[in-house]
Amino acid sequence: MLRATAVLKTPGLLLQRFDHPAGAHQDPPEERARGCSLNIVERGGFELRQGRRWWELSQGTLFVSRPRVAYRFRHSDTEPSDVCLSIVYVGALGGEAARVLDSAASARTVAPPSNRLGYLRLRLLQQAARRGDFLDVETLGGELLVAVADRAVGSPRLFRESQLRWYAERVEAARERLEQDYAELHSLVALAASVGMSPFHFARVFRELTALPPHRYLLRARLERARERLRAGSSVTEACFATGFSNLSHFIRSFRRAYGVLPSKVQGNSTPEK
Repeated sequence: MLRATAVLKTPGLLLQRFDHPAGAHQDPPEERARGCSLNIVERGGFELRQGRRWWELSQGTLFVSRPRVAYRFRHSDTEPSDVCLSIVYVGALGGEAARVLDSAASARTVAPPSNRLGYLRLRLLQQAARRGDFLDVETLGGELLVAVADRAVGSPRLFRESQLRWYAERVEAARERLEQDYAELHSLVALAASVGMSPFHFARVFRELTALPPHRYLLRARLERARERLRAGSSVTEACFATGFSNLSHFIRSFRRAYGVLPSKVQGNSTPEK
């Protein structure tokens, strides 16, 4: 028997935690998911079968549930102690999740533990605990989808839970600084020192957890702010230099590469993109 505890519900996501109440447990012959979900084993372990294949799941492993697909779960203990966090995609996000996960290039049932998946889980739970910004929670749900769909995701060495939390705090502090002070001239040495890490170790951890190196993260933040300024009526030159770019040609090339249009095409256009 499973027990579900609601964590947070947004228009596009349902976060809930599953565990087992005290008492003898009997695994059902099979279960069919009603929606598309990502499920992360937070504690303990069990076996999962989908089709003809069995997987051994342990802490940190993520498994995918798809609508109407039959799954079988098997526990070795009569009173299981495993706990799972379930991220269920509903509404329009449910359809999008199904398209992403069922694509030929990304179809998978189980993703092994990785530092990036662990980092995204921590961020998702932190945002859910604030219960304020549904956009952040749903965006992180999308990042998890992308991470699972990317078969290259993995970690040569998994961090301990305490290490992961320590690194996540410092990466978040660095991210906030880059997003708030996007127009400043940053260096890897200074950014790493601001969070108490050595430069090359910081760069490696930042990229592993965010999927972007620090300089690419800063470039993305600058381009996003430049697009906001252009939509508000700034000129291309004003948007360029106000967001930290020092070369107009480089700004125009980077903007076009990121958004597929020249900055001048966005200027003064405050209509939301479709």
